[in-house]
Amino acid sequence: MKTKLFLGLAAGMLLASCAQKENLTPSGSGVVEFDQTRYLSVSLSSPASATKGFEDGDASESVVKELIFVFYDKDGNPTGNLKTFRDDDLDNTFRPSDNPNVTKFWTSVVPIEMLQGQTVPAYVMCYVNPIDSKGLSTSSLLDIEASKRQAVISNDGTSFPMSNSVYYGTDPLTGRVGRLMATPVKSDQLFDSESAAQAAAENGQALDIYVERYAAKIGIDLPSNAIQDYEIDGHSLTFVPEFWRPNAIDEDMFVTKTFGLKPAEGEEFDPTKTPSYDEMNKAFAAPGWTAWNDEPNHRCYWACSPSYYNNTYPRVSDDINDLEGNGNEYSLKYFSYNDIAADANSKKYENGFSTNDVKGYFYSRETTTAVEAINDVKNGNPAAAVASAVIVGHYLVDGQAASTFYLDTHNKKYYGTEADAKAMLLSRQGVVFTDAEGENVAGAESAAFFAVEHPKSAVRGETPVAGRYVTLQLTESAIGNLYIYGGTDGTRDVVYTAVSEENIAEVNKQLWAQVNTLEIFNNGRGFFNIPIRHLGFDAARCITADGKYDWEKACRGDYGIVRNHVYSINVTGIKGLATGLRSDDQPIVPPKDDVNYYVAARLNILSWNVVNAWDVEL
Repeated sequence: MKTKLFLGLAAGMLLASCAQKENLTPSGSGVVEFDQTRYLSVSLSSPASATKGFEDGDASESVVKELIFVFYDKDGNPTGNLKTFRDDDLDNTFRPSDNPNVTKFWTSVVPIEMLQGQTVPAYVMCYVNPIDSKGLSTSSLLDIEASKRQAVISNDGTSFPMSNSVYYGTDPLTGRVGRLMATPVKSDQLFDSESAAQAAAENGQALDIYVERYAAKIGIDLPSNAIQDYEIDGHSLTFVPEFWRPNAIDEDMFVTKTFGLKPAEGEEFDPTKTPSYDEMNKAFAAPGWTAWNDEPNHRCYWACSPSYYNNTYPRVSDDINDLEGNGNEYSLKYFSYNDIAADANSKKYENGFSTNDVKGYFYSRETTTAVEAINDVKNGNPAAAVASAVIVGHYLVDGQAASTFYLDTHNKKYYGTEADAKAMLLSRQGVVFTDAEGENVAGAESAAFFAVEHPKSAVRGETPVAGRYVTLQLTESAIGNLYIYGGTDGTRDVVYTAVSEENIAEVNKQLWAQVNTLEIFNNGRGFFNIPIRHLGFDAARCITADGKYDWEKACRGDYGIVRNHVYSINVTGIKGLATGLRSDDQPIVPPKDDVNYYVAARLNILSWNVVNAWDVEL
């Protein structure tokens, strides 16, 4: 038998199945005594466009190429045979719906084949366009909760994987209020003939199963007339945007939407330990966001990504670069300029990163962070803990393409070459000398002994140094040729000691402390970082009077990327200074608190659920 199905989807996709049949074993509790097939009527539907903040999205985002139904008993163990529909089993026929949240639906019948000794199904999961279906038919619901995937769109970009919408509501089989993941199937919704199931479908009786995409959808609109020159020291710096993409994104995502409890000290996050509805409401209590769950629309607007309770985030790019083997111990991915430029999915600036054109969107994995890490301003870097959108580009200086330049933003000074920057820093230098008596500092100003560079690990020690900062440092040619004040020779209290391999790191530390730092823009490159706001964001609470993010007042639901939501960022103006990039390979870790992002927000999430678009002035 071929069952024809088609799925159109925006906020969620509706699978409907219902029936009225008596004298069947209670679902999920009985064991069939002989091989048999039961039938489930199915209706697939698409939420209404622009209704309750939902949208249908682009047609390609709703294409269905494959459906997999997996059935489970009351204990969450797989039962019956997995049922797959593809190719000729799928159809594009729709008809209108009276449901204000559904524009169209199509109904058909799914056969459930059971062998003698198997348990009658109590729950069903539907996987749409699965990219990796390994283990779906043999895993328990508990196993599925802990399963992870990476891809949110097929390799050819033509379909999106989806699975059941997960939210908090009342389970009709148990009467308990809690998280609903697999859709309950009552015994009177299982039929012993295809015709009976079809008749029930035609009578409009349906069990609704909503599904949602794994992907979140992020867009940036940056019109060319929004970019203003930055004036410093008689020079005009014009930012030229090149690419953008989401940054600080989780490396994996859960197969189904997950809500987890904070693990005990030393334990890992367990996605199967689900908070109760009361615990979730308490977590979202005022002054935060309380509309996190929407049972009538079978939706929840929040979730925990795998890194949710990870309180280890880089403060600066050095934290990543200094790892042994240049590995990444962080759960989030921080991209470099080269990463972004080479990523085929990155959006290239031509006529703006338009949110009106679906090609201007980026499809991203779900990424959320526990509010405790966001609030930790003293010990952490909240800007690096939340998912963001990064715009990378380069500067023109006085209308001309710029090579590497340096800025002293504190003193409002511009240095167009390394030689200019070095000469200025040398004028502040009083740490090293060219003779053992400490009488000749002038000779120590020879540029050959010095470089303008980022302090090395041995010099920085435990001090976090943002990647854009460079300072005056000795080169190896200074060893044996320059002297540092300090030490004793047994006849005098203090002598001038020669710079050596053993003390050069300490000497460089003293140099750094005396001459301070400059900001480098390698090949003129820099970036702007925009934290992704979620539905709970309240500008009055989250933004200070001078335009900075007030991380300590952030609440759960203020920031993050949640699956099947659309985030649209309207950059209304760029008049601030980008954060400089020391090299094209430097991981982009946003500054902690010393950059203002002037924000007048308008936020969009669609259903695709719409997070209202927000305006950002940089």
